[in-house]
This record gives sequence, structure tokens and C-alpha cells, in this order.
Amino acid sequence: MSNYSVRMTMRAHLLALLLFTAGAGAMAQTPSPTPPDLVPQAMPVLQEPRPPNFPDVPQQTVPPLPDLTRLGVLSSNVLALSVNDAIRRALQNNNDIEVARDDVRVAEQRLRALY
Repeated sequence: MSNYSVRMTMRAHLLALLLFTAGAGAMAQTPSPTPPDLVPQAMPVLQEPRPPNFPDVPQQTVPPLPDLTRLGVLSSNVLALSVNDAIRRALQNNNDIEVARDDVRVAEQRLRALY
């Protein structure tokens, strides 16, 4: 028996098995029950809404708004920056980034000390 005929026989068997299992799965399903006829039910009589009954609560005074002026900011001391300059200043003044830079410097110094 040639290799080709063995492959074709195997494909035929696999195809038959696939069709059989697909058909068996469809046959195994149970039909869904039909819903019973809906009988209209009487709607309950709606009651008239009652007026709200709130307890007497004394009205509280609203506190005054806080002063919204910015402390330490002078309108005469304005610095015009481009976006790149603002980002550069923010990165230079960021403490977390400065700590990371120090860690790199310490690691480089330790490497130099080993040699």
C-alpha cells in the first residue's frame, strides 16, 4: 500500500468521524420548551403620591470662600518659556530623577574603584 493511499484513507476516516460527531452533537440537543400563553394580569391600582415629610432641620450657614490668590506668585515676575525649556527645567528640578542620577554616579564610582 502506498503512502498516498494511506493518507487518503486516513483523511476519509477523519472526515467521517468529524461529520458523525457534528451530527451527534446536533441530535443531543433538547428542544426548548414553548412558553405558555401569557394571560394579561390586572394592573395594581396606583396610589396618589404623598407629600414629603421632612423633619425640621435648621439651615446651616455657608462658610465664606477661601482666598484664591496665589501665594508667592508675583504677576510682575513672569518668565516666558518655550515648551522645551519648561520640560528641561521640570526634569532638572525633579527630585526622583536627581536621585536616579546620583544612583548612576555611585554605581559608576564603585565600578571605577574595582579596577
